[in-house]
Amino acid sequence: MLRKANRFHGRTAVARAYKDAQSYSNGPLRIWIKPADQTRVAVVVSKKVAKSAVVRNRIRRRIYELARHTIVDSENKQSVIVGVYDESIASIEAPKLEEMFDVLIGKSTPQ
Repeated sequence: MLRKANRFHGRTAVARAYKDAQSYSNGPLRIWIKPADQTRVAVVVSKKVAKSAVVRNRIRRRIYELARHTIVDSENKQSVIVGVYDESIASIEAPKLEEMFDVLIGKSTPQ
């Protein structure tokens, strides 16, 4: 789980982060990144993706764990929102999900 300082608090904070953010997508995942004073991460999984709260929360936990190791540990301070658009993320193998996430982060990182 992410530390409290690295999480968004409230819908308005997430809505502000969407504004003027750059978006990148890779299959069922989309990421919005915006430079900020501190690193914060949100994972958005709608009821259209998975009707069951258990499945939505499983997806959120998996993505937060990947974000904790890749985004939060980096020196770049940024607001990051990860949107999930497919229920299959809940059951995909961990190495494949990590690879998808790394490709997405690689697209968003300036070379």
